[in-house]
Amino acid sequence: MAIIKDIGVVLREYDTGESNKRLVLLTENHGKITVFSKGAKRQGSKLTTNLFCCNEFIIFDGGSFLSLNQTTCVHNFARIAEDFDGFCYASGFLEIIEKMLLPGMEASVVLRLLLRAFAELASGRSPDVVFAAYIFKFLQIEGFAPIVEQCTACGASINGGYYFFKEGVLCGRCDVSYEKICISDAVCKAMKYILNTDGKRVFAFETSKDVQKQLCSAATLFLYENVDVELKSISMLIGGNK
Repeated sequence: MAIIKDIGVVLREYDTGESNKRLVLLTENHGKITVFSKGAKRQGSKLTTNLFCCNEFIIFDGGSFLSLNQTTCVHNFARIAEDFDGFCYASGFLEIIEKMLLPGMEASVVLRLLLRAFAELASGRSPDVVFAAYIFKFLQIEGFAPIVEQCTACGASINGGYYFFKEGVLCGRCDVSYEKICISDAVCKAMKYILNTDGKRVFAFETSKDVQKQLCSAATLFLYENVDVELKSISMLIGGNK
């Protein structure tokens, strides 16, 4: 038996009984864990948690179970909820992590990426840009990186006439039977930047609105063609789900 003190976010919560909750957390040092939160639904409970908030958790480790003893909000990104698109995308980020990460996996890099994405959305940054950068970077961390340095089909250097499909970029001379979309040179450069940059600089690029929309479409296509998860939050924006 021990006391765990860690930083993280709430990925999902479930009601258990009249006053209790079961919380799925993403933590800096313990990865994804599930904790029991007794009395969390009671008015005035110190165990109340909010989405889009970085928390400090104090957890009792009983060996066969984890129980949340205390939670303190370290940074609140509540402004995300003021924008519908930002709210849906941020909720989708939580869904992706909750459904893709296995319990106990090292997740400090993913947590930092998530908190950076929250900060960008809360600051009023274009939700499409944040979504695209987050999706491409998160999937790269998880081993799903698109090929963007050369044509996916023939391996040739690309000089205009870009297409993007489930494996990456295509030159104008190649064709595939899979769904694909046209992308500009600026979109390809943005994807290269995201994949070749780490830390908070992942989101530090500027693009036009047209590029933002194309980049978002490419990220959406890549996500749903490569990851077999249903993302209800994001599906409200794109009009469908996997």
